[in-house]
Amino acid sequence: MFVPDRIWPGIPEGTRQEALVDRRTDPHAWLAAVYSDRPLTTQWDDGEHRGDDLGTTPTSSNSLPSMVFAMLDDLNVEAGHRVLEIGTGTGWNAALLAHRVGAANVVSVEYDPDVAKGARRNLAEFGIKPLVHVGDGRQGFADRAPYDRIIATCSVGDLPRPGPNRPRPAG
Repeated sequence: MFVPDRIWPGIPEGTRQEALVDRRTDPHAWLAAVYSDRPLTTQWDDGEHRGDDLGTTPTSSNSLPSMVFAMLDDLNVEAGHRVLEIGTGTGWNAALLAHRVGAANVVSVEYDPDVAKGARRNLAEFGIKPLVHVGDGRQGFADRAPYDRIIATCSVGDLPRPGPNRPRPAG
């Protein structure tokens, strides 16, 4: 439900992707990829890549399921916790969080408007509607703060420098 028709499965032992798997032309390979413990690239090059070949940079994905479950276990959420997720992707992780803590308690921030639109559609089809906000995850979403938990399910190119209202990281 949260995986698009066109995906590029990741190699389990590394960070490379395999060739395109298209649900419409090879539904068996698509199902095998979806139900494997592999990351699935769902977008390349900020959505600019339109071909069947590998793009230059993966910019959205369904994460390795075992990693998603380990991160959620480490997050230690409980019913009623308010959670900020940074990096919505297809909406799968937001759905898992909303199922656990309630949709009204989940805010997911997605940088790419098209990715956010797809996630909203997936979540609505699933019958759950956490808030999906389009914005820069480094800014969070203050309108629903404070949060009991924050999770980042995105890649990070750089970290914001500490400002007058931000403490310096330990270490």
